[in-house]
Amino acid sequence: MAKFHNAWECVFYELDIVNKVNTYGYLDVTAATLKQLTGEEPRVLAKMDSKKQQPVIMRINNISMLAIDNGMYRLTKENPFIPIPDISSMRAYPIKKMEGLLTLDRFSKGVKTETMALDLAHYNSILDDCFGEKVALTLRNKRRASFKFKLGKTTFPVNKVQVEIDGCYEGARGIHVVEAKNSDDNDATIRQLLYAKRMLTEVIRGDKPVYAWLMVYDRKTGIFNFYKFLESGNRYYFDINQSKRYVLK
Repeated sequence: MAKFHNAWECVFYELDIVNKVNTYGYLDVTAATLKQLTGEEPRVLAKMDSKKQQPVIMRINNISMLAIDNGMYRLTKENPFIPIPDISSMRAYPIKKMEGLLTLDRFSKGVKTETMALDLAHYNSILDDCFGEKVALTLRNKRRASFKFKLGKTTFPVNKVQVEIDGCYEGARGIHVVEAKNSDDNDATIRQLLYAKRMLTEVIRGDKPVYAWLMVYDRKTGIFNFYKFLESGNRYYFDINQSKRYVLK
């Protein structure tokens, strides 16, 4: 971890990032530059799924980074992290566990991965209940996204950025893309939610509404927590009123 923080201190010093962001509002940095300055893999340096994963130098100076192109990042004073509401006091709705699927029964004991938790929710009809319709898994893995959005005062022209989709589910009335986590993070980056939602919206072109959800699986309690991601102008947030909790019985 010290190597990660030191690498970013080097980048900030060599590129004079704080002064340039303060002067111009943002600074675009290429993956090639990050590699040249640090010798580290850019994808490792760019992995910041929550605010606590940011390098110390970014947190101190209130600077964040989002991908805008294949191998290009924009550093700004804007905050891309969305607080995850505390819904621990909400009742977890019990769902009867499906019987008869041996591989599901025997390999789902001690859920260790986010994909496994998501599949468990799907095959036990938790997703159907959460989305209000019967859905089928239609997409997974990596895609490319191109769109434009604004965060605060900064425009982000996203062009062919790689987006990883944990699960995309389609029903008769809508399309639901889910970002799955099994961590105890207090926030989530809009890259994991907004980028996937906008990518699907561009492809679907209004034929069906596209919804984005964050699913956090609590490995200690076995509870599935769902948070609906919403946009309103340049504001991005989770709607606590549409949050839901489930537990398999």
